[in-house]
Amino acid sequence: MKLPEEIHRIIHEYLKLPFSISITNNMIKNTFCDINNLKIIFFNDEHTFIDNYKNDLRKLYFLIKKYDYYEYWCKEREPIRTILIDMLCTECSLPFALSSHSIFTDDIFNDIKEIIRIVPQSLQSQYGQLRCRYKLSPLDIACHNVNIPLNVIEYILDKGANMYYLYEVNGYKTHILDDIDPGIASIFACERYEKIKQIFLEKGFDNEKLINILSLYDE
Repeated sequence: MKLPEEIHRIIHEYLKLPFSISITNNMIKNTFCDINNLKIIFFNDEHTFIDNYKNDLRKLYFLIKKYDYYEYWCKEREPIRTILIDMLCTECSLPFALSSHSIFTDDIFNDIKEIIRIVPQSLQSQYGQLRCRYKLSPLDIACHNVNIPLNVIEYILDKGANMYYLYEVNGYKTHILDDIDPGIASIFACERYEKIKQIFLEKGFDNEKLINILSLYDE
């Protein structure tokens, strides 16, 4: 007896990876096997939505292997926490900016898009670290890294990155726009800062809201 497709989808939802940033490689591999068995049992050679999900799992697994600095060297076993940090630290000269690759390319940007599409929770990572700076998000790393094109920052914001997130600088809560304000630094730094600030404003950034959030940590 052939079960209704709605039953297939219910089983598929049960077997899917959890919506969590703490996904491990083993979870990805085990889920792939479970989904593959589901496909064999119910659909055989027919192409279905399950095949699309299998392809995403396969792609996710290979992307994790492509950007594996933190997994290989830091023994970090939850790669979704680190993969965007790894990608966005590419070509960054700041201390503690660690990455698997040395040059930021369009291919890396395309991989960033795929990771965010497959696991949007990756944008919630707080694994970034630079000198005296801890718990940075992918958006923060992208803004700090002068070799990340501005359209990448815009893309990350469009995909739901928290523009009010605060990380720690020497133990104090700080917002990215305050931290990268170059003051009287080089013309390039000033121009980049102003462009990033303008992107935030175009995406609806409200400085009064930020001030209210920061005030919660001053009490």
